[in-house]
Amino acid sequence: MKEIISFLLKVLIVVLGSFIFYNIVRYPNYAVVIFPTFSILIISSYLLKDIFLEIVVLFVIVLSGVFISLLLYNDNAPYSPFLDKIIILIETGWMMGCFYFLQKIDEKVNQKRTAYLEKKESLQEKFSSLTFAQQRTKEEIYNNSIQIKNYGLIEKIADKLSSIVSLKDLKMFVEKEFQTFFLGQTDIKLLLEPPEEGIEKKIVEEVTKNNKYLYINNSETIKNLLQDENKNLIRSIICIPLIENVNKNSQANYLLISSTQSLSEDFLRITMLLSKYVLLNIANIKLIEITKELSITDSLTGLYVQKYLKEILQEEINRAKFYEKKLSIAMIDLDNFKKINDTYGHNTGDDVLVCISNILKSRLRETDIISRYGGDEFCVILPDTNKENAFKVMEDIREIANREEVFARDIKNGKNKKVKFNVSCGVKEYEKNYTVEEFLDLVDKNLYKAKSLGKNKTVI
Repeated sequence: MKEIISFLLKVLIVVLGSFIFYNIVRYPNYAVVIFPTFSILIISSYLLKDIFLEIVVLFVIVLSGVFISLLLYNDNAPYSPFLDKIIILIETGWMMGCFYFLQKIDEKVNQKRTAYLEKKESLQEKFSSLTFAQQRTKEEIYNNSIQIKNYGLIEKIADKLSSIVSLKDLKMFVEKEFQTFFLGQTDIKLLLEPPEEGIEKKIVEEVTKNNKYLYINNSETIKNLLQDENKNLIRSIICIPLIENVNKNSQANYLLISSTQSLSEDFLRITMLLSKYVLLNIANIKLIEITKELSITDSLTGLYVQKYLKEILQEEINRAKFYEKKLSIAMIDLDNFKKINDTYGHNTGDDVLVCISNILKSRLRETDIISRYGGDEFCVILPDTNKENAFKVMEDIREIANREEVFARDIKNGKNKKVKFNVSCGVKEYEKNYTVEEFLDLVDKNLYKAKSLGKNKTVI
């Protein structure tokens, strides 16, 4: 609108300027009135442009024009029409020249203003781009911090899972603690038995049908799957079978998560990771339950038998690999045990075996697994223990055994005596992809080395 008014004023200036110029030439005696009128018209047009320099220049021109007009207009002076006309023409030409000069200044100013606006717009675009990049960086930092926090929670949960020894406690723990990772109305269920009806049955059937985990993040797909049973307006479903291969003949457990909120693939990855820990824990619990039904302990010492030790050792090897933990085993053998049996009888030999087993039980941790490996040999599994610490433990046990004694009757002379005994130990840390048998053979070699070095020693 401002540009249109300015253009119309310029046209009006040209028209009125021509008319005023004509009147000045024809009626020079009225120049005092006519000339200021023309000047005021020019000033009014420039006032619309808000250019202070131009207003000042024009104001000076107007004042000079009025002053000259007043000097020219003198009643007492002889009238000289020709001279008046010449002066007025010069003055008018000067003002028109100034007007043209100011127009050029306007063009330069407009060019600079246009360049400034373009540069400003370019800078604004760059600023907007930097702002957007900064916002994205903040979002990435926030998402990374959330992931770090989640992995920290996963590690804590994994530690707690390892202490659970019953499926009932595991189910309660999973359905309560896993809520930490999910927002909104999220239902988490650990299905330890095949569901017989409802939403769970349809979801498990879909998992069994496809022979893989189920991830749906589309309300329309869920509506088609669940049909009329989707009363809670579920938007996302994650169902992971806790078994390697799922088919109609397999008995699998399931980790089922349904939510009224949209669960992204990040939640799927978290759930997959959590499911591995749950699967490992279920396997451990079932293994414990199976061992209760089997005869896994030695009747004399109450320690685990060799067969069970090997099964546990395989599980501990898997655990050490999975968690990237240290694992060591130790083999302990009574020195000169045959001589004790021959001199004092097998009952005394049994007393010595019981005494050794009690020393092991009292000195070792609850998490350590002790076995009577066979005859007068004992084997100990030391989870989360390197060979240096295992060596120290075995040395303690060896020194304790040196101080112990049992009472016995000599078979030959019938006298009661205190029987002392000592042990030799071999220690080995799991370092490569050994099988159970290879691992046991290596520790047995260290035990044989301790024997060959004079007995009553520990070798790693």
